[in-house]
Parts: sequence; structure tokens; C-alpha cells
Amino acid sequence: MGAVNCGKQVILTMPNADINNLVAHFVVNPFVAPIGQGTVFAGVLTPADVANTQIASVGYVTGTLTSAGSFSGQIVNSGKTDRFSATFYGNCQALFNLTPATTSTLNLSDGRTLELGFDAANGTIIATLTQAGKISRATLQRAAYSATNKVSSSLLNRKTRADLTANNQGYFTAALPAIDQTPSMASRMYPQGSGYAMITLLETGTVSVTGVLADGTSFTSSTLLVVSDAAPMFAQLKTPGATSLLGSLGGRLDFAVATHSDVSSRGLVWIRPEVTQTTGTTATAVATQLYTSGWPTGISVGFAGALYDSASMVATQLTLSAPDATKGNAELQFYDGKLVTPVCVRNFNVAANTVTKIPATDKTYTLSVSPTNGQFSGTFTPNWTQPSTKKPAFKGIVVTKGLTGPAGYGFFHSNRSADLDPESGEVTIGLQTP
Repeated sequence: MGAVNCGKQVILTMPNADINNLVAHFVVNPFVAPIGQGTVFAGVLTPADVANTQIASVGYVTGTLTSAGSFSGQIVNSGKTDRFSATFYGNCQALFNLTPATTSTLNLSDGRTLELGFDAANGTIIATLTQAGKISRATLQRAAYSATNKVSSSLLNRKTRADLTANNQGYFTAALPAIDQTPSMASRMYPQGSGYAMITLLETGTVSVTGVLADGTSFTSSTLLVVSDAAPMFAQLKTPGATSLLGSLGGRLDFAVATHSDVSSRGLVWIRPEVTQTTGTTATAVATQLYTSGWPTGISVGFAGALYDSASMVATQLTLSAPDATKGNAELQFYDGKLVTPVCVRNFNVAANTVTKIPATDKTYTLSVSPTNGQFSGTFTPNWTQPSTKKPAFKGIVVTKGLTGPAGYGFFHSNRSADLDPESGEVTIGLQTP
């Protein structure tokens, strides 16, 4: 006797001889969500061989799974978003719902194919993307929280209404600093400044991330907390000077209140394509002049974040001492970015949320800090040769834990006159160093 699995049906081939006993074994439905967990799954695509890291081998897969095995999802990869529907069957294989037939392999554009399987032992979905013989995989995990099973209060610090007594969302600020690369890469070939991010975590486990990378590229990402309070994060990035989405930032965020961070990450990868440089001083032109060669095979980015309380004063968040009318109580430090030597600005105080210069007429720099979201910005006087008539701008965000402790971290771009090869440097704001 043989059997053929045809999705919802099993076709049995009966023998010629009589059968005395035919026994059917049934298993527990593996697609039912555990109590308190959600029906949404999400995971980041990474290449099976790290040497194949490129825009075509990374991405994000997400979707909703019903208890009947129906899966409605999408894959974000290679600057494209493809939506699909599939059905998982008792053998944990998925068949994509196409017209007029079903298939276990979904053909996407550019020769890409997608396959899905359900790992019943771990309650995860395995997505396999293949292109030109190269394989990438994502392990999609189920949403760990829902309206009936909420995120731990230790990760929440904000109210949505003034009359609410319970905190029901968390607001985090994070720095994305430059780190040493493996294999080694000259520091002038990638930004030495820190990008930054603002993260909102809802009590139901939904995560929203917005930020700016150290080359000035903005990004957004929507994801969710899965098991172990991790969040798979992926953002498509605009190609510098263009509208195509051939860059990306992806990895995993880990939420856990600890001494040095409240949210951290291992292995964030930033991909930026090579671009054609254009001359000029417009924002679009300058974007193509910064790191024209890019890093098409990706670079690693650091990450350190913490809960940020907008009701607390900036001076408190930075743990600054009392204002000093002569010396000030804080400092700005500028490094790299074609500076001849580091630049330090100390002649100012931060009292509560107010910055006061010493003297007030000093025009060599500007500085403002927003207590609402922790962002800071300004301009400074550089010491590089051929300075532009316009002072370089800087911006960043205050992070209350991580890296070197409570401080603000950010970036600036060199703007030497007629320089078609600018670089990104680091700016920090915090306690005055001895």
C-alpha cells in the first residue's frame, strides 16, 4: 500500500488483498498559536555563506498564520516587496496559492525563488530564498506578545494619555557607532561617526524604529518582539543621490534592562551600493560624494540603546554637575572626519534643558538639545585646511546607558571647500573630561 500527499488530501493505493486493520494516526495541530502569543511571524534573511553578503542575499520575511495553516505574507529583498499567500499542510510543507495551480516553489523576479517550511518542533517558519544558486534563509518566529499577554513593564516607560496610570509603551534612544571591520577596512573608507535611532515599543509587542545613519541616510523599520524579547529588524535604504532601494540595514535587536543597555544588537549589517559621483553642493550631489565606492558586501555597525524619559531634564539624563559660570559643566568632542586633531568645545553650561554659552556672544559654535526626544544638533568650527565659509553641521542623540556611559552620540560631515571626498566624523556631548 502506498500514499501520496496532495495538500489537504492523501491518496491511498490499496493492495489487492483484503486488509483487516487500517489505522489512522492524528497529530496535534502545530499551527495553533500558544496562549497569549500572536499570529504574526517575522525573520531576517541572511546568506547561508556570509561571503555572499550583498543586497540580493539579505531581506525580511513576515506574514500571518491561521490555525488552519493559511499564511499571508511578504518578502522584502533586492529593493522589492513581493506579497504572496500559501497554505501549510500536515507534513509542514507550504504550497503557494497561484492561479490556476499550487506550487511549493514561488518564482519571483530576477530569477529569485522562495520556499517555505514549518518547523513543528520549534514553532517557526523557515524561508529559503535562492538566486543564481546562492541560498539565503530566514527563521520566522512568532510574535511573543498580544493584547492579552503584554510586554514586561520593565521595558515600558511612557503613557499614551495623561490620565492613564499604567505605562503602556517604551521609548528608547540608541547610538549606532563605527566599529572595526572583519576583514580589516581603512577607517577613511566608512563613516567614523555614530548614526542614531529612536525606538517605540508598544505593550502588545509592536516595535517601530526611525533613525539616521552616519552618512546622513534616514531609515525606518516596523517589526515585533519574538521569543526572548528579540526583534528582527530590516530597513531598505535609498541609494545615495537616487530613489532606488539598493541599500539596507538589518539584524536583530535584543531588549533587556541591564547595567549598560536596555536594547542591544549583535551583527547589524549595513549595505550601501557603489554610486556615480556628481559635483555640486546640493544635498543630492553631496550624498554621492560621501563614500562613493560604498560597501556593497556590507559593514558591521555597533548598537547601544536605553530607555529615555522625556519628562527628565537633559542635564539629568547626561548626569552633569551644577553649572559653572567660568568653565561650564559639559563638553562637545569632535573626532576624525578629516579633522587635523580632535576639537573640544567646553565653554557652555547645560542647566535643565537650556544651553548657555560662555560668553553668550561666542559664534564659533551652536548647540541645541531637545528634551522631548533626546536629539541634539548644531555647528562647529573645524581645523581642517580649506574650510568652507559655512560651518559643518552635526547631530546626534542622548543615550543614558552604553558605550562610555550617559552621553550624546552623533556625526558630522567634513565640508572642506571644493572637496569631492568628504568623510563622516564622530561628535559626543557629555561630562567634561579632566
